[in-house]
Amino acid sequence: MGSWRLCGTPSQSLTWRRRTASPAEADEALADPFAVVRDPDPASGSGKSGRHIGWCASRGEVLVVIIVHEAGLDYGANAWPANPTHQRIYEKGKP
Repeated sequence: MGSWRLCGTPSQSLTWRRRTASPAEADEALADPFAVVRDPDPASGSGKSGRHIGWCASRGEVLVVIIVHEAGLDYGANAWPANPTHQRIYEKGKP
């Protein structure tokens, strides 16, 4: 993983923790050998990002991680807990 860009300073409130994941948690999901990768991300308008759906053991849940490809490097853009649709995609992708 190249690096994580910080876009402002988020509040560390409980709401923030439920809706987003830290860079370390996202890296954990990216390292999941069973992660499902959609590259390019189907929701990307530019086609320059990838969507990774992987397990984060420290949170005990599946995360969605968005990676942006720029100038030959990959940057972490965002990460959040998987919704039921992404959880099904992850379960179907596991061997």
